[in-house]
Amino acid sequence: TNNGIKHLFNYLRLDTERLDYGLMFDRTFLGEETRIEKQWAGRVNIKEKTFKIVSTKSDLLKKDISSVIIKGEERMNGDQKQIAITFGVSWKQMLFFLMSTISLMLVARVYLPELFNWMTLLSILLIEAVLILIELRKTVAMFDQYVHYLNK
Repeated sequence: TNNGIKHLFNYLRLDTERLDYGLMFDRTFLGEETRIEKQWAGRVNIKEKTFKIVSTKSDLLKKDISSVIIKGEERMNGDQKQIAITFGVSWKQMLFFLMSTISLMLVARVYLPELFNWMTLLSILLIEAVLILIELRKTVAMFDQYVHYLNK
């Protein structure tokens, strides 16, 4: 409902710590120890009816800020307002995925025979892909639970 959409943006604004993505880079790569107490971090723009947030309660690999980005915007579908929501993996996660794969492959190339190089590469890619999918599913479920809680 239109009223539910209005409430979603209002509650998201209250439950989201305003955080620019440059600061997330500092927290992730420079080891800043500042703790975020709210459930979400990012930006919620009530006037434009958009948001770009991440979860802050991720347990997987003990991260404070999830690598899954949730984007949403209000759209008109005929005469009804709807919220289009997309989930995606952040650039820092993709960079980590690429760098770890390259570095581990270099180590494997030096120390392992040719056949094991390919097996190692496939294993690394599979493990990293599974970890990303687990975090994505967890974030989708957390956001879905949040939205259903607000609609009660």
